[in-house]
Amino acid sequence: AFRSIRTRMAILYSSILLITILVVELVTYLFVRNTLQSSLDESLRAEVSWLSKTVERQRPEQFYSESFEDIVLEHSLLTPLGLFIQIQDGRGTILYKSANLSNEVLALKKPSNGQIEFSTLISLKGLTLRAAAHKNSSAIICVASPVERYTTPANVLFLIFLILTPAVVLFSGVGGYALARASLRPIDDITKIARRITVENLNISLPEGRSDDEVGRLTSTFNEMLARLQSALEQSKQFPANVAHELRTSLM
Repeated sequence: AFRSIRTRMAILYSSILLITILVVELVTYLFVRNTLQSSLDESLRAEVSWLSKTVERQRPEQFYSESFEDIVLEHSLLTPLGLFIQIQDGRGTILYKSANLSNEVLALKKPSNGQIEFSTLISLKGLTLRAAAHKNSSAIICVASPVERYTTPANVLFLIFLILTPAVVLFSGVGGYALARASLRPIDDITKIARRITVENLNISLPEGRSDDEVGRLTSTFNEMLARLQSALEQSKQFPANVAHELRTSLM
């Protein structure tokens, strides 16, 4: 089967298509994943900036008051990111933690003054978090959110690619084989007719198509070759008669 041109053409077409699809899918997956991560980072940047400004307006003892938590909760309701919030003083003492952190403390790399630094953390429960930390004049503020916010859509896209790619390649392979078979059918017809041609029936000609493509030029060339062979054969048959006529004429 692999000696068939149509089979090799279908395999080559499917291989090129598969490579192209995989490259496009990989670029698309990485682009979507990076875009979603950048979007989450921007959201965390906005949240930690707001929280930093809010903290600067509070006195340290107010971090333990219900009024401060009410401010944070009210803002969290407006931006439901499932945020984990942690506020420490310069010595690392916890001033405030959101309720979803429970007894856990986020292990942060101490950011530079005035800078927002991003990192990926693993919680004690095995949850992967994307965190943004900012250090102002009074505290170190950290805001974190589960990475599933961008990994889940990216993984769903990857799963779709994983399901669709084999189907597309299989369909294209069948279609490529059918297309190659239709394109090469005139050559099969030429082969069948050529097998019937002998010395006695050199006057047979192959049907020439209307299109001036490779198959059409091959058919025309083959017919011209048959015409030359027939002419040469007729001349070879006529040669003995001409010689005999010349001999008879000279003897007379």
